[in-house]
This record gives sequence, structure tokens and C-alpha cells, in this order.
Amino acid sequence: MKRDGAMKMHEGKYGVKFEAYHQLAELIWGMENDFVLGMWALVFLILSWNLMARCGMIANIILGCMTMEGDAMGIEFAMHKGDADGERKFKRHVYANPKDPAICPFLALAMLVFCTSLFSGHVDSGEPMLFGKDGGEARFTAFLSKLVGRAEVAMRACGLDPDDIGTHSFRKGPPSIGDFYLFTCLFN
Repeated sequence: MKRDGAMKMHEGKYGVKFEAYHQLAELIWGMENDFVLGMWALVFLILSWNLMARCGMIANIILGCMTMEGDAMGIEFAMHKGDADGERKFKRHVYANPKDPAICPFLALAMLVFCTSLFSGHVDSGEPMLFGKDGGEARFTAFLSKLVGRAEVAMRACGLDPDDIGTHSFRKGPPSIGDFYLFTCLFN
């Protein structure tokens, strides 16, 4: 059916390329009506991109599982889809981006901490959650849908159909060999 054109060639959500991710981050930085919500969503977006993790994993980041290790922020997930028992867990690392503040995880997290009472009211039974006790998965999904709608022209300019962008797009998008080459050229 795909070969005959009776069915779309692509199923599911598209991966978001770096240019689209960057434009979404810049659009969030420009939010004036609800800056705190924007910073919350920006941290969610940046961590989704950098950790290449499912939305549910990002939503359930535990503050006590975040560490500083040299020049990196280490984030350990309690479990993931392929390890429901949490027996094969490992840390993932996120690094600062001093060349591009719009997508710097450290700057976004610092802005969130300074703009909110992050550490109060987020304690469930144990460690406080970065995005609150409900995790915010549904909240980020709704936010992303509105954001992509506002950036429809920019998304189409990046070759993306806004209807095919969702939370899983950030897991599918980064990084390609071309992106890695571009990244190494920027920092050398």
C-alpha cells in the first residue's frame, strides 16, 4: 500500500531536527505571558532532546537522582521501558551549551529554579520530583501541541508537518551524523 501511494510512507510522529528544536526553544524564551510555565516547558523540552528519553521518563526525573559529575549533570532514571525493575539502570549525562544559551540545559534549569518554588510542594512519598508529583507528562504534551501550532510556519520551513510532531519526536530527532559533524565544527 505504501508503494502504491494508498498509505503514508511514514507512520507515527516525525523526528524533530535540530533547527526545529532550536526554534521551539527560542519561541519558549520569548513567552512573556507565562514565563514560569515557559521555563518549566523549556527544561522539559531540553532534557527530552538531550537525554533522548521518552516523555514519561523525563516527567519522572527525581531530584535526588540528579548529580554533578565534573562538567556534566548526571541523571539516573529509576527504570525505563526495557528495564521495568530498574536492575539495569545507568546514568545519562547532559552538558552545558555555552555557545547557545537558548538550548543550554544548565541555564534553563537555573532559570526554572530561580523563577519557581521548585523544592516546595513537590514531595510525594520520597524524593521530590523535578516536574512535580504528577510528572507533568500530559501538561507538556498539551503545551507542545500549542507551541507547535504557534510555530507552524517555522516547522513547515524545516520540512515538518506540525500534526506529526509530538513528545516522541524529540526521542527520534537527535542526533544524526550530520548534526554531530555540525556540533563538532561549532566547538572546534
